[in-house]
Amino acid sequence: MHKHNALIPFAVSSLLAASSLVACNPSELIPVDLASMENLSVRFDVPQDTGPRSFEAILDPGATDVDCRLIHATATLDGVPLPLVEPGSIQPYMFFGTMCSLPRFGVSDWSGPTPDAGGISTLEIRDESKTIVVAIRNLGVARTLSIVSPAGGVIAAGDHVVLAWSPSTDVLDPATTEVRAGGIALSAAQVTISGANIGFDMPAGAQAGTLDVMTSTASIARCDGAASCFDYSVLGASATFQLAP
Repeated sequence: MHKHNALIPFAVSSLLAASSLVACNPSELIPVDLASMENLSVRFDVPQDTGPRSFEAILDPGATDVDCRLIHATATLDGVPLPLVEPGSIQPYMFFGTMCSLPRFGVSDWSGPTPDAGGISTLEIRDESKTIVVAIRNLGVARTLSIVSPAGGVIAAGDHVVLAWSPSTDVLDPATTEVRAGGIALSAAQVTISGANIGFDMPAGAQAGTLDVMTSTASIARCDGAASCFDYSVLGASATFQLAP
């Protein structure tokens, strides 16, 4: 059994997602094929300060030594070639000296096919030794938020608010969902999630403005040929509301 998407707290998620640099002061850069990396993990991330159609697929060899890996592989997303932005290298890194920059495929503004009706995109990574296939939900799709109730988006303190997250094929998890209502952060105990609907009572003291949701999703639908596949993307959407007089 392959390990599929792990939903973890944002503080840890952000740290791991940003980590495309590993191993302090590596000894050398070793060319490898995909089949030789038995502990290979494929990690998805949306780089900071990029648009919703930006993403990376990072290949972490799971090595226990201090050497870096260099790959000669290609990738397609729904049949369209995906650029290899980093084949693997040794890079200077702050006060650590040097570190391994992990191999990764990615794009800053995906213009290829949209996911299928179920929200699934299929990534294939291959070289002469093997092919890795990962199916992921709603990769590179912009998220939106709408107010289901109260109707009209005019809300008073104490009103029960229901928001609809889109696309509805995302699988939201309460443990990684953060909600801010008019500038006030709500606790997990104050928020309920049912499918794509997010519910809470409007807190007193909220200011007119936006209802904001940050979350990650259980997005990995298939992971073949890798030891594990994860999605560390942190996703956000907002809806504008007015306070009832």
